[in-house]
Amino acid sequence: MIKIKRNVIERIKEFSFNAYPNEFGAMLSCTNEIIDDLIFYPLSNNNENSFSINEWQIPIGISSCGSVHSHPSGSNSPSTADLNFFSKRGKIHIIICYPFENENVILYDKNGTVLEFEIVE
Repeated sequence: MIKIKRNVIERIKEFSFNAYPNEFGAMLSCTNEIIDDLIFYPLSNNNENSFSINEWQIPIGISSCGSVHSHPSGSNSPSTADLNFFSKRGKIHIIICYPFENENVILYDKNGTVLEFEIVE
């Protein structure tokens, strides 16, 4: 079971709400198998239909265990573009959909399979 710190979930909800009606996105930092922070890459782009990163702008030495992004539409199912991104960028991916509450959070593996998670302090 994946563990994610409560403050990370709260930040994801806050950033998603503040970006609405656009998508919010970031990468995930993990320490000792716990998602413990968000990583923001320079020159990321977001709009109401997508979140993207400029892979040439990723700082050297920064690694992530996956990604997080919001779906303002109310569906937290991954799109074909999401699944393509998941397969290249880490092993854990979070989608949160509107209205951006804990029950709107789903974690996926790199293949798009739903993962169980636990919020920890």
